Amino acid sequence: MPQPDRARSLHGGAGRVVALATRSMGYRDGLACVLVGEEMLPISRGAELQAELLEAAGSVRDGAVVRRDLLAVPLHDDTGALAGALCVGGPPADRATDDDVDTLRAFAAVLQDQMDLMRVLVPPPQSAAVSSLLDAIDQGHIQAWFQPLVHVADGSLVGFEALARWRVGEEEVARPGDFVPLAEQSGLVDRLDMAVIRDAVEHLARWQRTRPELRISVNLSGRHLDEPDWVETILDVVQSAGVPPEQVDLELTESARPADVVRSAGQLMAAREHGFKIWFDDFGTGWSELRQLVEMPVDGIKVDRFFTEALGGRGDSVVRAVLRIAEELGLDTVIEGVSTPEHATRALALGCDVAQGFLWSPAVPPEEIDAVLASGTVGFSAAAR
Repeated sequence: MPQPDRARSLHGGAGRVVALATRSMGYRDGLACVLVGEEMLPISRGAELQAELLEAAGSVRDGAVVRRDLLAVPLHDDTGALAGALCVGGPPADRATDDDVDTLRAFAAVLQDQMDLMRVLVPPPQSAAVSSLLDAIDQGHIQAWFQPLVHVADGSLVGFEALARWRVGEEEVARPGDFVPLAEQSGLVDRLDMAVIRDAVEHLARWQRTRPELRISVNLSGRHLDEPDWVETILDVVQSAGVPPEQVDLELTESARPADVVRSAGQLMAAREHGFKIWFDDFGTGWSELRQLVEMPVDGIKVDRFFTEALGGRGDSVVRAVLRIAEELGLDTVIEGVSTPEHATRALALGCDVAQGFLWSPAVPPEEIDAVLASGTVGFSAAAR
């Protein structure tokens, strides 16, 4: 099985090829797709022309698609079989797209090499499973559930972390471990993330009518950071819901943080300029953590649950050191995985003010949050569940 960061870097490489082709040829949008069964699935994201580009991608079986407003060329595997498509749309004014066929084929050759390597390193997902996941995203079955973030001292609400759940039927709900790896391998993870983010901010907008101070934390995969327009995409979703970006935390896990620190730092700075807060999730579990704190713009860190479980022993030293670093760098902190009163007591004694964990609540559907807020209580009582 390939290392996740290697597979992700290949998907990101596809996004960079698309971005380079689009910019250098003067087009407005670009899209790369991979053929899964009979369907073309995007492995990079377009903008307002995505629907048109996807339609063109599905028509490349007989060769390049050349229209006045877009251009698509096929991608082939090492046997010569159709493997996907590379598309661009929104050409420069007064330029015929057929003049650009050879140039786009050259970019397609680069992308084909990446796809060949991806197939070697990443087992292809089953097309039926991918189709089911795609249907779930498009039909709104991928939903946000919410785990409260609370003040350790009294359980009063700070906000929520939005976590993906797949409502398979009336009673069955799949957890992230059942479908997120498939989303990563199939290139659907950015669409899945956006489905969760969109659902999360729509609920938060309702809750802020009576509790305007509440915040939301959402997770971003590394695929987002490989897209040049990801900040604008998320900003549009958040503002359309009526939620201030200042109350949205974008969480990057250690595995999702990009290798291209310089490029990503600029994107993250742009997100912060719009008001978003950047957080490192699962802090303390990766070798590159401290370097990234120095090189990347960040507002907060979440102490990994591994160290929470070790509180009362050697975990105290690590948590104390992390909190000291955060304080000196001016960063906010949250401690994850608090499941016992002893954890909470020790975390509070070490200086942890905000936490999340089963002691207060697991991730729950929005209806349960509705009920808590309607009751007029300020938060979640420890061990109330």
